Amino acid sequence: FAASIALAAVLPLLMVAVSRELGVSRPLAWAGAAVLMVSPGTLVGALQPLIDLPAAVWSLGALLAALRATRVAADRGPGRASRRWSIACGAAVAVAVAIRPTSALIVPALMLILGCWRGWLGAALGGLPGALALGVYQASLYGHPLSTGYGNILAALGPEWIGITLRSYVEWLPRVLPGVVGLLPAVGAFFLRDAQSRRRMLGLIVWVVTVAGFYATYPVTHEVWWCLRFLLPAFPPLVLAALLGVQAMVARRE
Repeated sequence: FAASIALAAVLPLLMVAVSRELGVSRPLAWAGAAVLMVSPGTLVGALQPLIDLPAAVWSLGALLAALRATRVAADRGPGRASRRWSIACGAAVAVAVAIRPTSALIVPALMLILGCWRGWLGAALGGLPGALALGVYQASLYGHPLSTGYGNILAALGPEWIGITLRSYVEWLPRVLPGVVGLLPAVGAFFLRDAQSRRRMLGLIVWVVTVAGFYATYPVTHEVWWCLRFLLPAFPPLVLAALLGVQAMVARRE
């Protein structure tokens, strides 16, 4: 319980830091953090000892490291600082995967955001020790490096759950996050001026779609509204994409 509360306190600070890395103004960054923190989905994760909030925090930490790696590379060239941040990105992903195996779904989005082989290599090196440690741990407990305490969860997935889960998304996501959050990324994408901002927006959208798409095939996600906690690691990138869209529209008008 104490860990959940502590991580809930860290989450808005990470949101502001990531927003600022994306070029979002400070007031808008804090507004985005407030939107995320008052969401019932976040509050469920903060008040119960579940893995969704810790996975979301470490995933967001990985995003912050990826963004700083690309900023340092752009400012100073692909030097030591850039490598350090990409290594930190991979290490944060490894912790997120150890907490919740499906955190591996964020890897394609982070690869898009890192955007080059140097960043990918650094992230791989950063994640390797954690991956090896997790493999040894799982092999000792469950008999195989890729086996988890969840059993064969892939056997439970199926396309027959997609329709009912998508209807649940349409009904409940606008209630746990402002409905406009889902529209602003698509609208704001038209106002983005440079290739890096477009790549970052694409990475955030891929993150959300990948996580939401995977859990659309899970038979539990649609059952009650608080089962949207499975999507909690996708909430921050969704809000961030909305903030990036708003910032782009404001900048274009100016």
